[in-house]
Amino acid sequence: MDTLYHCLTHFSSISEEAVEVLQQAGYSLEQIEEQLAKPGSKFSSSFGMSPMQVLDRLGVRCPEVLKNLPEPDPDGRIRLSFAMDQTIGTDGVVDVRTLSEDELSAMRTESRNGCLIRKVRISRKVPTCECQMVLAEGDDCLHVITLYPGVKAPPLPRNGEPDPFWDNHCFIEY
Repeated sequence: MDTLYHCLTHFSSISEEAVEVLQQAGYSLEQIEEQLAKPGSKFSSSFGMSPMQVLDRLGVRCPEVLKNLPEPDPDGRIRLSFAMDQTIGTDGVVDVRTLSEDELSAMRTESRNGCLIRKVRISRKVPTCECQMVLAEGDDCLHVITLYPGVKAPPLPRNGEPDPFWDNHCFIEY
């Protein structure tokens, strides 16, 4: 249930059914609304109104999709990328090389979960046709860690270590 709650950050709104499931698990309506309001990449409501709807759209609830999984990354997690033939939402990161001078000058750094990240506020939406899903093993099965629209982004670098992706990307605030 914690995964469902975490994934809410990638939705602007969710179905009444998803709200009911979360409330039955002990989450208040205020907690749900706070999670939905957090900045980040967002699925469009036309693509899915809950993580389960998105999984259905991706076809990953079918066992055939999960037969030939890639090898886990060094952190033990399996990352799957999906390219859709339609816009499925907005990306939460942007390549800094595509930013205007004004946008670059407005970029700031802050700490998130012990990592320094860069953020920029832009008025334009960055549409995406890509979706990412991160899986981990547990209790003799795979479970979803997170699910989000946008480019495949590696974990945030720890201890100020350089990272080719994060050296050229930053988070977007809309």
